[in-house]
Amino acid sequence: RRRAKDAASDRKGGAEDEESKEQATSESGGAKPKEKIVSNKNESDLCSTTRASKASSSAVKRSKAASGGREAEMHKANDYERLLSSAKEQEDGVEKYRRSLEKSDPIVRILMAPRIKATEVLDFELLESRWNGNEIVKYTTDKGSFLVKMNRVEPMEMFVAESLGLVTMARSSPSVRVPKPLDIGVLPRVGDFGPGSFLVMEWIDAIPFGVLRSESQ
Repeated sequence: RRRAKDAASDRKGGAEDEESKEQATSESGGAKPKEKIVSNKNESDLCSTTRASKASSSAVKRSKAASGGREAEMHKANDYERLLSSAKEQEDGVEKYRRSLEKSDPIVRILMAPRIKATEVLDFELLESRWNGNEIVKYTTDKGSFLVKMNRVEPMEMFVAESLGLVTMARSSPSVRVPKPLDIGVLPRVGDFGPGSFLVMEWIDAIPFGVLRSESQ
């Protein structure tokens, strides 16, 4: 009987221990998931805040970069204007060939020569001044208008080649209007510039486009 009573007591104690363990596990297990959920929520909020902060910082950097780019463009434009103004002032004082309406002017002499036969040169207008030194000038005479392309330092051979190119284009493309080359002349050496040359062509009323526009030169 004593052994049976001790065994019953042991079984009751083991059951109580199991119940206590389950209760402790239940209590601790119920609290841990809550802590984990709260911890995950805090981490998510922190990540969201970090991403928002990085996005805001990137937006600020892009804004500053764009603003800096605009300022750089403005400074570049101002520098270009100052450089252009300075170059113009220096050019005004440089000794070089300058166009005139005098009969002794080489371009006027060619316009009044037997090939074109103008008796009076009335006016001229600079249309374009290009980076390579070429200048496009419109001359008005009693025989009509003529297009003159001149360069103060290039030899006549350059315009001879251009004349051959114009003639070739005119013959191969009848549907395209190409200015006819009329005469070639030499510009005198003046100061450090020259000798140069020029090409006289017939005048065609045309509208420049693309890179040929004066504002693109």
